[in-house]
Amino acid sequence: MHLATTLGLDVVGVDIDPDQIREATLAAPNTPGVRFLVADATRLPFPDDQFDFVCTNKTTHHIPDWQQAITEMVRVLKPGGHLIYTDFVAPFGRRFPTRAGINKLASHLALQRVRQRSSPFRYTVILRTAGDAAPGTTAT
Repeated sequence: MHLATTLGLDVVGVDIDPDQIREATLAAPNTPGVRFLVADATRLPFPDDQFDFVCTNKTTHHIPDWQQAITEMVRVLKPGGHLIYTDFVAPFGRRFPTRAGINKLASHLALQRVRQRSSPFRYTVILRTAGDAAPGTTAT
């Protein structure tokens, strides 16, 4: 809601839990440019190259196939779009995201690291897709 009201962006929020979507919708009545959808992060209901920005904050550690969720987030980004990722990380593990696992996936997806910040159990990274972004104002 903050992005829509302060920057004038169109924002789509997704969550697999209908109760969370209901709560978000109630919190944003009549906020222009904001909508919420029930969706599975591993199968996003958007076409390729849809968004300029995709933001995920402390979400992927809840998703068993977090690699597929990140791959889907990148799929819906326009060329030159940005993935803003923050989550808890574990020093090792297959199910829980790791810094090394996220970096390896980013490399596989040909993402350029713009900025990163980390602490022992949290990782924030801004990644950019290849190509030039077309002008637009959509975020998710």
